[in-house]
Amino acid sequence: MMSDAELTEIETRASAATPGPWYAHATDDNVFSNARYVSLEPGEFRHDGKQGMDEESLDKADSEKVIAITLLQSPHLADCDECDENTFFIAHARSDIPRLIAEIRRLRAMISEVQS
Repeated sequence: MMSDAELTEIETRASAATPGPWYAHATDDNVFSNARYVSLEPGEFRHDGKQGMDEESLDKADSEKVIAITLLQSPHLADCDECDENTFFIAHARSDIPRLIAEIRRLRAMISEVQS
């Protein structure tokens, strides 16, 4: 069972992260290979047809709003079989984790009330 201290540690890490919501994005790197990232900028998860991870591109992603890069092939930084799934997981974690923490606290309070 997770202790209250462990739950508080998770909550502290979640609170310290960049405020959300976060969004999953599909784009290209500097040689038009697929790239995936999580950003503060709203958008649908479909390939945007841009060189979003290319430093020289006028269409690049706003680097101040990028939270995480989950697939970057050139330069070869991140490459995996589950990149789309990882991108969605990270993007949704910003809202999912605080909701889970709140639900755990609610259920613990109910259990405590029933026991007393």
